[in-house]
Amino acid sequence: SLLAIDTESVNSRFVFEEKLSLIQLTIPKTPNFTGPTDYIIDALAITDLQPLMELFTNPAIQKVLHGGSSDVVWLSAAQADFGFRNVFDTEYFAQFLGLEKFGLYTLYE
Repeated sequence: SLLAIDTESVNSRFVFEEKLSLIQLTIPKTPNFTGPTDYIIDALAITDLQPLMELFTNPAIQKVLHGGSSDVVWLSAAQADFGFRNVFDTEYFAQFLGLEKFGLYTLYE
C-alpha cells in the first residue's frame, strides 16, 4: 500500500514558529483500490492527530513524501510521539541518484 503525504504550515509575523495548518493525503489507484483518493485535512481545526499516527507508523504502508523533513517536523510538533515507518522521499532519492534538478515538478516531467 502507498500513501502520499504533504503538509503546509502557517507562519505569521506575530508567531515565531511555523504551525501545521494543512495535511494532504493521497491513496493512489491500485489493483485492489479504485482510487486515487485525495484527502485535505484542516490541521488547525483538529486537536488530536492520533488516528493519522496509526497510518504513518504502519510499516505495511509506504509513505511517499517530497522534501519531507519539514513535514516530519511539523507533524511531530503537532502530535507528541509522532513517528514514521517505511518512508520514501523522492527529493532525497533524486539527490542520491545524482540528478542536478530534484524539484517535484522536474521529477514529474
